[in-house]
Amino acid sequence: MLKRNGELRDSRNVALTQALFYETRTAGIDASYTTKPEDYVVGGVTYLSLKKIYLDCLDPTEETFVQRAFDGNWSQWERIKKSLTLINMFPSEGVDTVWHVEWRHQLETKLRSLGVKTIVNKALDDTSPKQYEAAKWLAEGGWSPKRGRPSREEVIREVKRAAEARTNPDVDRMADFEDKIASIHGKK
Repeated sequence: MLKRNGELRDSRNVALTQALFYETRTAGIDASYTTKPEDYVVGGVTYLSLKKIYLDCLDPTEETFVQRAFDGNWSQWERIKKSLTLINMFPSEGVDTVWHVEWRHQLETKLRSLGVKTIVNKALDDTSPKQYEAAKWLAEGGWSPKRGRPSREEVIREVKRAAEARTNPDVDRMADFEDKIASIHGKK
């Protein structure tokens, strides 16, 4: 359980959003969090960094975070993410990225990093039964995302390229067929 300065709800039992934060606090309500990336101390009062709590939970599902920061109130978390005032208050390093999306990306990177470190340790451990698999994963760059299935447009482009390279009438008919399908679906 987090030690907050104030409550998550006001006197009418309405879940707070902007009033929870030091930077957007409301008179008569004790703010508990800060929009800063680290805990913020003012006049001996510590305002907990919501970002730090988020990243420390190590949970991409956000369940642990919502339980810890908002006592499980998902709608409160959703309202905070959609608050235009808070969107402008949270510092963002990404050009076109909303702060909570950036946090998710940072969390995923942190988790990948922890996973890679664990595998590196396994690969270096002579007593580990998984040493070979770990070393192979590292050698093959297992942390890199694999390319998925090509898009329909890429397939069509490749078929056309192949058709131009050959004089095979079947390939030409296939390219014409793909063009007709594309025009029917408004893709051309």
